Amino acid sequence: MKRFLPAKRAMLMFYLLIAAAGAALNVVIYRYVTMLPEELVKMIAAAVWVLILLIAVIVIPHYFLHAKVIITKNEIATSGGFIFLKNDYMPISSIKSISVIITPLGRFTGFNFAVINALGARILICFMRKSDLTEIAETINALIRSREEPQETQRRAQKTRRQPQKRADDHEHEHEQTNNNENKKSGGAGAV
Repeated sequence: MKRFLPAKRAMLMFYLLIAAAGAALNVVIYRYVTMLPEELVKMIAAAVWVLILLIAVIVIPHYFLHAKVIITKNEIATSGGFIFLKNDYMPISSIKSISVIITPLGRFTGFNFAVINALGARILICFMRKSDLTEIAETINALIRSREEPQETQRRAQKTRRQPQKRADDHEHEHEQTNNNENKKSGGAGAV
């Protein structure tokens, strides 16, 4: 069983992005909302900062405290969510592929993702370290290969079993045709 947690750098980047968004909103509010009374503008700016503070104190830590990826021999389980906690389980036997998305500054920001694809389902793994994502991809690919190798050898064995049977059937068919030809030459006498 392997367990992976999201990158703490991603949490820091969320804080920096939220602070930058709050500062930009304050500039927009104070600069372009001049038609409203000044006290109302200050209340709107304060409400924006309260909302940003709630997101920074509750929503972001909630995700990073609860987010995790667990890979066992039989299944992959993910947990996380910004507001609501969501758990996903997928059997390894149903996984068809994994796509790893590493952003240009993903090493510094932690904004790296993996998409695990199965028939009719998809799991998104967010905000992981680059090394963790490559390890997750290697682990899942190794499990997929180990699952497919016995099936491939079984298919090959079935093919080789079928080929001699076809040859034996062909030989019987040829033998019957030879007997039929001999019967025709001898005037139709003899058993068919």
